[in-house]
Amino acid sequence: MTHADLKGLAVSTTSADALAAWERGVDLFLRWRSGALEALDTAGQRDPSFALAHCTRAYVAWRMGRFDVAAAAAEQALARGEPSVDTFRVVRPDGSVRWVRGRAFPIRNEAGQVYRYAGVAEDITQLKQTEQLLLQAQKMEAVGRLAGGVAHDFNNLLTVILGECDMLLEDVTAGHPSRQPLTEIRKAGERAAGLTRQLLAFSRRQLVEPTVFNPNTLVADVEKMLRRLIGEDIELTTRMAADLGSLRADRGQIEQVLVNLVVNARDAMPQGGKLLIETANVTLGEDYAGNHADVVPGEFVVGRLMYPSNRGFGRWGGGDWEQGGTSWAVDYPRGDRTMARLLRRFSTVNVRSVEQPVNLDDGDDVYYWPFLMAGLAGFWDLSDEQVAKLRDYLLRGGFLFCDSFFGTDSWIGFERGLRRIFPDRQIVDLPSDHPVFHAVYDLSDLTRAQIPNMNSLMGGGGGYLGDGAVPHWRGIADDDGRLMVLIAFNNDVADSWQWADDPRYPHESVNLGLRFAVNIAVYTLTH
Repeated sequence: MTHADLKGLAVSTTSADALAAWERGVDLFLRWRSGALEALDTAGQRDPSFALAHCTRAYVAWRMGRFDVAAAAAEQALARGEPSVDTFRVVRPDGSVRWVRGRAFPIRNEAGQVYRYAGVAEDITQLKQTEQLLLQAQKMEAVGRLAGGVAHDFNNLLTVILGECDMLLEDVTAGHPSRQPLTEIRKAGERAAGLTRQLLAFSRRQLVEPTVFNPNTLVADVEKMLRRLIGEDIELTTRMAADLGSLRADRGQIEQVLVNLVVNARDAMPQGGKLLIETANVTLGEDYAGNHADVVPGEFVVGRLMYPSNRGFGRWGGGDWEQGGTSWAVDYPRGDRTMARLLRRFSTVNVRSVEQPVNLDDGDDVYYWPFLMAGLAGFWDLSDEQVAKLRDYLLRGGFLFCDSFFGTDSWIGFERGLRRIFPDRQIVDLPSDHPVFHAVYDLSDLTRAQIPNMNSLMGGGGGYLGDGAVPHWRGIADDDGRLMVLIAFNNDVADSWQWADDPRYPHESVNLGLRFAVNIAVYTLTH
């Protein structure tokens, strides 16, 4: 069979059945026998319904010059009695493209002479598409490595620039003519640092650093970059919830998630369209939880009060309080999340599986969380605005549980802060018959039992710090007698939650802490 034979055969045959088979992507087996090209089914039997169109469409469609090369190479290989393998492109009448791998091989008789040729045409379009995706991924990986390297070096330069700028600003008074230009340089450097964070997140070279932030702020910061990404054919609209809660996550990773979503949306609208980015507070219900094994629906949320600190304490001593760098983050988030898990396990309270950091500076966010917990509150140093916001929250029905602080010094610092919130309300020792001790479990005989601090136990102490050997349960009530502030002084209830599964922590303290957790949650929801 010559090149001319194939070409002539290709243009002289047609078959509707064969075309249908081709459209279905059926593999074709061909053989040249007795001067004729036959089509076989997958069992090797001659199938006249395929006629010749199944193969000839491949060769007819492969014009643009490659057909001659492919056919000539196949003919030369077969003439030498060698197998032939070639990959070629098929353009269908509707303009779509398929890729086909053709394989031909000689069949010899007992004397070793070639008396027949057989061939297979295989549709490998999906394989080709996968190869293209792999190549594109490799290119993007290379771009990411390059971007990460450049961003890392540039970030080092920015550190020097911003540091020098800060030192100059310290030496320049407010009315100095150089003050404003230096301030603008500082702002520009901060914006440049934001761009490097995005590049580092894109290249995945940035360390995971969970921080607390408002998603609305994140969207506003990257909106300009997103508009450049989508182009002019797509209209981008943002709809931000004014009462949106804060989020604790790696900001760079959340930015990258948002960028990926926007790029995917852009690719899905090649002719242009509209893209909406919306933020909202959402309660995850039973339907959502049914499809997400790691999510537990719930209305009761363990809120953690964030606050600035006036003193250092261990690893919480020197950092940005809004990023968890001060004492409010003690036992966080492990203690909070364990409390939620224990409540789900040992009560019928509908509890959300993830804790909630609450920043009093985030608009009206605090009013959406009826329960707040404050750890190491002996070191809190609230601003006047935060004091007013927390007072209003508590008088409106909010509940604050203060825990994990011991000794006279801590009490003095705590009381000073609490007096700023409620200067005219008395802090009282709660009697054993108070409703909070009987909301579910009867704890009247256990209110004088101390729930110990884990570090003190491991260090050979008595489970308390400083001179805090005697436990107290204290509180402040509103005008109707509802407990607004519950104070576990010289106790560490959160430790009994977060170390509940540790055999080194006293079992009886775990049981007591669990019962207090259930009582506190139920009291909060019912008072």
